[in-house]
Amino acid sequence: MSGRGSELQKQAEGSIAAALKSAAVAGGIDLPRIRRLVVAGNSAMAALLVGADVSTLATHPFSAPGGIDRLTHALSLGEMMSGASDVRVVPPVAAFVGGDALAATVAAGLVDADAPTLLVDIGTNAEIVLAMPGGRILVASTAAGPAFEGVGIRSGGPAADGAVERVELSDHDLVLHCIGGGAAKWFSGAGLISALAVLRTSGHLAADGMLRADGILRERFGKDSDGVVEVRLSSGAGTRLVITQLDVRAVQLAKAAVRSGVESVLRRAGISATDLAELLVAGAFGAALDPDDLVALGVLPSNARGRIRRVGNAALKGAAAFALDWGTYELAAQVAKRAINVDLATDEHFNSVFVTATELTAYET
Repeated sequence: MSGRGSELQKQAEGSIAAALKSAAVAGGIDLPRIRRLVVAGNSAMAALLVGADVSTLATHPFSAPGGIDRLTHALSLGEMMSGASDVRVVPPVAAFVGGDALAATVAAGLVDADAPTLLVDIGTNAEIVLAMPGGRILVASTAAGPAFEGVGIRSGGPAADGAVERVELSDHDLVLHCIGGGAAKWFSGAGLISALAVLRTSGHLAADGMLRADGILRERFGKDSDGVVEVRLSSGAGTRLVITQLDVRAVQLAKAAVRSGVESVLRRAGISATDLAELLVAGAFGAALDPDDLVALGVLPSNARGRIRRVGNAALKGAAAFALDWGTYELAAQVAKRAINVDLATDEHFNSVFVTATELTAYET
């Protein structure tokens, strides 16, 4: 909006080009052999990629940018493959419900769901899709913030080798399970949630989010240079991994946003979590999470317990389905046109639910 759109467009395209080159090498495929490329992303990234106007995402009333499905061969993505390549970007369903959510909806089988099914893609921007019998679709988006992806967390980082993805309490000691099986370097978002669940069940984390030293891990508690309470989860001479009181607060805000969004969508549909055939958790972050941890911390409703299923990177699977058969997208696009966008900014219950939702305790809806 300040005139640097072309720079952002080049950066967005460059990151995809780099990933595409790596994938081609790994698959032993020459880029000119690729005949179709499908890009599914959130509304902002898709708009930046094609150089569309993003101003509609910056001011109320928010609306989806137009022209996102236009991606000309003048862009380097088309040029690096071949002039005959078909490059398409999946347009958004609503302002902040992007083409990635539409792709995930297809991959999760929600286009023709015969029973109420809820899809929650948990990330910085949590997207919620509720499929009802008869083809009715409700969608919503809530700004959870980056805590779920390990960003802004004292010892947080990406879900890569060395990231803690699960924490266990065994014989009064903590066991950190890391991606790649090596030494712990930082907490991924999933590892952070797992650690908080352990602190909660061991009595070191109250429902209101306060860290408490009294208990079996008391010797791990202290304060940082600013006087903020912290608990050390790593041991030995390796990287010092801590969770601070500020980290907990960041997660509380993130989980409150997700819970409030879920409650708002179910309320709008006139059903409860008990009515759901399944509650699907999507996204790279969601794929690594223990559903029991999500319920215990109050991210997802406890009356969906036993019907919560992780579906991994559903957006990528859906994009692959579109690439193999563009007719699949045409069907999904018709469903998207009927989708009802639940605008949380105008939901009269959202603020009151959000305050209650900061509690780190199980709930029903």
